[in-house]
Amino acid sequence: MSYNVFAAATIYTIGSFGLLSSFTSVYIIKKQPLLHNAFGLICGVHSIFETLILFNYMFLIFSSVLINPELEKTNFTAFMGYVQTACHTASVYIQVVKSSNRCFAIIFPVQYRTAFTCKNTLKFLGISSIFCFLHVTLFIYYGCFYFYSNQFYAWIFYKDECEESPGAVINLITQIILVSFTLALDSFTLGYLWRRKIGSQTKKIGKREKRFFFQTCFTSVCHAWMLIPPRLLKPLTTNQFLIFLTGTPSMMTFHSMNEFLFVAFTVDSIRAKNFRVMYVNSNGKQISSNNIEMAA
Repeated sequence: MSYNVFAAATIYTIGSFGLLSSFTSVYIIKKQPLLHNAFGLICGVHSIFETLILFNYMFLIFSSVLINPELEKTNFTAFMGYVQTACHTASVYIQVVKSSNRCFAIIFPVQYRTAFTCKNTLKFLGISSIFCFLHVTLFIYYGCFYFYSNQFYAWIFYKDECEESPGAVINLITQIILVSFTLALDSFTLGYLWRRKIGSQTKKIGKREKRFFFQTCFTSVCHAWMLIPPRLLKPLTTNQFLIFLTGTPSMMTFHSMNEFLFVAFTVDSIRAKNFRVMYVNSNGKQISSNNIEMAA
């Protein structure tokens, strides 16, 4: 009983924090004109997938198995396992699109305006969605599906051999490649910013673009760390509590942090922009929108 109480308190606390951050993200994107662009579109779609992941964990998967342990190995949990796999993989693909967006916005600003229109961004996101559902198709093709263990409250393959099935191996390798590419892209962009800082370039990069980049960079780190607990830490222990913590709570924590980071950095950008506009108005001077954006 104490274990179930601990599991419920942990998952509902993390989930509530994550959902609040996700709903706030969507609200900010809807209300703020500065996010009515390709980057805002990417972040909005990302928030929707993060919301689905957290909502499913809290109210459909964990709650169902907690109330009725017999649902552990049913078609319902198998189906939800496929849904979570698709949503999580989509989150990784979207992060690649987001990092590419920031890289172009900072390093190739002219090409960015034509490459990352809202129409093209929708195409990129559509292709990413197709790939993530292909991952699920591989699991189905090889007869592998998850069940949600009521002992550890974590996803476990119904058959042990599925851990080494082509579907599972391809999914893992693909995620590692995508996360590595994202980190490399962010590192390249960070190096570019550093060279400009110590160099003598006269053309400055807006602070808002930098804030959005660093938010994206920290989110990429979260996606990388997301692979560590279930893959590296879980095999090192047999303790029920520790195995539980490397499963659902760790996944929910990283997805929640993705949304929280977006809210924190975006609110800071909005506050900086509003402060700049108020300062200009109080001095009764006119300033171009480009200069305001640069200052923000």
